[in-house]
Amino acid sequence: MKQILAIAFLNVFLMHITGQSNSLLKDATITEVTLSSLEQLRFETNTFIKYDDKEGLYLQKVASYTKMKKTGIGLGVGGGSCVVIGAVLVTMADWESYSNSTGSGVTTQDASGVAGIVFLLIGVPLTVTGIVLGSIGAKKVKYYNGLLQNVSFDIKSTPQQTGIKLTYRF
Repeated sequence: MKQILAIAFLNVFLMHITGQSNSLLKDATITEVTLSSLEQLRFETNTFIKYDDKEGLYLQKVASYTKMKKTGIGLGVGGGSCVVIGAVLVTMADWESYSNSTGSGVTTQDASGVAGIVFLLIGVPLTVTGIVLGSIGAKKVKYYNGLLQNVSFDIKSTPQQTGIKLTYRF
């Protein structure tokens, strides 16, 4: 009964985490990006289709890597919970040692031991993947936000107008 409740709880938890990460990927929005202390910009990730300047490209990369970071956090939390539940189930199982002419080992007839091993086999790769995605996403978001805060120089020449843009953000 405990194993069924643990599996049902984990299933609901993982479906909730997976549903959140899918909705984050599908309807991802960044509510505010601070370009300077005076200027704030609201945008949705779906609006970044084509840019001629580097600032728009950097904004698009910030949005993309923010999604990567959030997905990594979701995978890390889901995988970590799988590892914890798996470890608890493995320790609660009744294990028997055997020895014969071909060797020795440990076995169990308890379903919680098998379920615990399955949770561990699922949880460890999810946790590692989540840590990698989350850390890379966070590093890239910080990098591109730093690029947005620096000095930019742009020359635009169109048939209607010609201009120079110098921006210094601090």
